[in-house]
Amino acid sequence: MTQSYPAQQTLYDKGGIRITSTVLEYKKVHYRIRDIYKFQIIEDKKNVQNFNREQVFIGIFLIILSLITHNILGVIIGIIFLIIGSNSSIQEIEYTLRITTNHAEEINITHKSKDEINKIKKALETAIALLSFGQ
Repeated sequence: MTQSYPAQQTLYDKGGIRITSTVLEYKKVHYRIRDIYKFQIIEDKKNVQNFNREQVFIGIFLIILSLITHNILGVIIGIIFLIIGSNSSIQEIEYTLRITTNHAEEINITHKSKDEINKIKKALETAIALLSFGQ
């Protein structure tokens, strides 16, 4: 005797994250949509050191050229380019969708794209709406 299950509508399926009308699957663990208590998006900004090759190259070139032509201002500008190029940093933002279940489990889905996190959040909202309307 086979048991039939109601058809589940897949709302999101990308990068190891699958959301259907009844289940959130993340890292091969299944969480029931009806057990989701709350969720929120969190931004995490990090400063990352970045070596700017072009500025370092321009700095070295200016220093060498200025030393050959005996131009002290060129040497100073070259040193400034060298310092800025070797100490550059960029700000990297990661977005986390923090999901809490009514069993006090916390699921953190992290992505560099805010748009992708919003798609996951929208799929969860849709799944919860479908569940509350009994579909």
